[in-house]
Amino acid sequence: MARVKLITDPTELVYALRCLDTELKKNLFTDLLQNWKTLEQIKEEYGEDGVDALKLFDKMHLLESQWRPVPGKVEPTKAYHILYDGFHIDLSSSIMDMRDVLLATILPEEEFQKIDDYMVELVGKDGIYLGDLINALKERYDYMSDTMVKTLVRRSSRVMYRGQTVDPVKIE
Repeated sequence: MARVKLITDPTELVYALRCLDTELKKNLFTDLLQNWKTLEQIKEEYGEDGVDALKLFDKMHLLESQWRPVPGKVEPTKAYHILYDGFHIDLSSSIMDMRDVLLATILPEEEFQKIDDYMVELVGKDGIYLGDLINALKERYDYMSDTMVKTLVRRSSRVMYRGQTVDPVKIE
């Protein structure tokens, strides 16, 4: 049965445009669409980059999980599977906001990595208020807008929104 994820916020476009932007993400997505995999199996088959991709899929709400028995283990282990296999996009946006979303989405990986590292540093273990993160990034990068910062948070596999705070991404 096909399930479709609804995208109604312009900053969520980064999900549709970046969820399969590397061969590793595409392979992991395809594998999880067809099979249930534990975190241990993903680490073994895809390495730490696979774990980062899994975090991103989880953050995008593309995953479902359930506790499953694993041969040779007494306790069940959490396994992951892709929940959606398509997107339905229904949104309105100003042209300037859409520009910022697209710029954040296509930002070269090296430049994004520097910003992502800085966001992770600001977020720390305890999280940060979204407004404070926006202000800090605007001070450091003069081209930042609120929409661009929100899109960069969505693009990151290491930080995520929780209400009005930005927290580190955790996979249990």
